[in-house]
Amino acid sequence: MIPWQTLQEIARLKEEAELDKLGWSDEDFAVEMSSLQPGTAAAAPAVQSSVTGSKPRDVDQPPEDWVAIEAPMVGTFYEAPAPDAKPFVEPGDKVSYTTTVCIIEAMKLMNEIEAECKGTVRQLCKKDAEPVSKGDVLLYVEPD
Repeated sequence: MIPWQTLQEIARLKEEAELDKLGWSDEDFAVEMSSLQPGTAAAAPAVQSSVTGSKPRDVDQPPEDWVAIEAPMVGTFYEAPAPDAKPFVEPGDKVSYTTTVCIIEAMKLMNEIEAECKGTVRQLCKKDAEPVSKGDVLLYVEPD
């Protein structure tokens, strides 16, 4: 379990650096914080935080030969480049090593995640705009 003193230190560093978001994770826990900019809705809390386990949510057990595409960082999973755009990939789509399969937003940066393998997308494991931790399985690809 992450010590309370560590959480306080993370919050202090975030505040001193005036960051909108701060993410941190280790093998057991992930912490993601965000703060509102001046001039935004006053009714919302100034700081939101969450501590979650790093295990991916329950999905069907995939065959052993399927490749798990995992989150390389803590952030927010996006299946499409924009809210009204078509998803990068859907089950049944063919991917290659450089095919972008999703975006993970971390600290206001949009990080394109590539398949890094060749095959067919078989299962998506996260929902659009869902928080992810480092190591969470995003999707499975059946290799060619």
